[in-house]
Amino acid sequence: MEGERQHLVQTIVDELYSQEQKTHDKTWWKVIHALAFLTGGITFVIGTGCYFPYDYNWTLGFKIAGISYTIGSAGFLTVDVLEFFTFTEDRWLRLNIFASATGSLCYLIGSLFFIPELQSLSHGSDVGVWGFILGSAFIAASQFCKVIRIIREKPIDSSAIGVEGGAFLGAAFFLVGTILFRDGLVVASREYVEVLVLWILGSIFFTVGGIFLTIRHACMGK
Repeated sequence: MEGERQHLVQTIVDELYSQEQKTHDKTWWKVIHALAFLTGGITFVIGTGCYFPYDYNWTLGFKIAGISYTIGSAGFLTVDVLEFFTFTEDRWLRLNIFASATGSLCYLIGSLFFIPELQSLSHGSDVGVWGFILGSAFIAASQFCKVIRIIREKPIDSSAIGVEGGAFLGAAFFLVGTILFRDGLVVASREYVEVLVLWILGSIFFTVGGIFLTIRHACMGK
């Protein structure tokens, strides 16, 4: 009898520890998930800001921009990888996340080739530009599908729309802006500034998505 009682107590302790560990792991998952998304948006704002024509000879700005985009793209890819290996039951959702991860990987490759030292290794090819065009297309399509899925569910989760809608608009603005971008664009020209305005809007919407995600995790327990 005493042995059975000790075994029962040990079982209860093990279960409680297991639940506590799962909760702890989930908390860290949320922290990394939100922080990575928010970092992506903020660093994209910083990176785009460095391209504005404060000083035509400010070559350091282009390096900071490329590095900022690289950090941000790594943040977006982290979000996608976390989701891909967490939400494994819904096949279509996982395919959706995979498309987003593909876009984030394209962003990461493109960002690396926005760094002047690496850009010189591309021998004049538009690796950076095409990385952002393809990345934006994948992410925009993926996020659009997610928004449609959320809208079709009742009741509608408005904060989730803020997350996915922010990412969709961010990618959409970057897609249009990067398509309009072309080599030899004159710094401080109207076309140059228009592209940067689209990129800064995209960066802001990415950041808004990250803010909504942070609110969901930190304040709403989702």
